[in-house]
This record gives sequence, C-alpha cells and structure tokens, in this order.
Amino acid sequence: MAAEKAPTRTGTSQTPTDSTPTPLHRTSPDRLGMSFDHRILLASFSAFFCGFALGSSHAGHMASLRFRAENAHRLPISQPGWYLYHKSKNYYRMRAGIKEGVKKGVWLAAWASVFFIIEESVDVFRGTWRAGRTLSEMEGVDELELGRVTSGVEGSRDFLSTGMAGMVTGGLWSAWSEYHYY
Repeated sequence: MAAEKAPTRTGTSQTPTDSTPTPLHRTSPDRLGMSFDHRILLASFSAFFCGFALGSSHAGHMASLRFRAENAHRLPISQPGWYLYHKSKNYYRMRAGIKEGVKKGVWLAAWASVFFIIEESVDVFRGTWRAGRTLSEMEGVDELELGRVTSGVEGSRDFLSTGMAGMVTGGLWSAWSEYHYY
C-alpha cells in the first residue's frame, strides 16, 4: 500500500520518508514572475484599455454637452422628436468617445511601453556592469560569459532600476509635452 501524504500546518504535504516540505511557490528572477515580453504585452494592453475607458468617457461626456449646446435653439416638441434627439446625441457621443478613446489608449500604451523598455534596459546595463564590464567596454557582451551576465541582470532587478526608469520616462514625457521650466 502506498504511503499517504498528510497535510501539515504550512500547507505542504509530506510523505513519512520525506522530511523536507515542498514549496508552495517558486521564486522567479523576473519582475512580476513573468518574462519581459509578457510584461510589456500585459502593460500595453492594460494601459490601452485604461486609456480607452478614460478617454472615451471624458470625450463622450464633452460631446454630449457640445451636442446639447449646438441644438439648444431647436429642441424637439413631440415624443418621437425627443426620441430622435437622444438617439442622434448618443450616436454623436459614441463617435467622439471612440475616436478619442483610441487616441488616449494608444498614447498611454506607448508611454507604458517606453517605461518598461527603459526599465529592462537599465536592468541589463546594471547587470553587465555587475558582471565586470566597464563603461569603455560596453560595446558588446560577446566576450562575457552568459552566466555572469544573467546572474548580474537577475541581481539588478530591484527598485533602483524602476525608480530610474520612472524618472527617465517622466523626463521624456515632460520634454515631449514641453513642460520644461528654467
């Protein structure tokens, strides 16, 4: 008869012959436990949907107010007239909302992608620096052992890279939006 596994307090199971508990999760050197391509894809889609929701909501509201102001001099007087008025207003609102929502979604997804690309670049730069490369030798990583570079990059995935990427992305956005004050 096979030995049955008995649950323990830590949520792991042990066999009578095995005294080491199995871990509940595995640790990953990547951020969020995902590879870079999965993270940037998730961030881009999330940023697009957030930008689309916010942009379409705001633009739709402004479009409905604009429609109301443009048609204030000819308000309908019958029930079918009011139905057609609101139907036209909703189509006008939806068209403006979708157009602006796509613009804002793409804009926000692009900036989120810039942030993640800069963050990964800073991680790789710091990792190659930790692996023994100096600034004068930063032309390529061919001659370094890949294991040293990989362990250096894994060790550099921390808040410093995220903070630097945030500051660089903020500076780029500020320069792009012309918010530089001297």
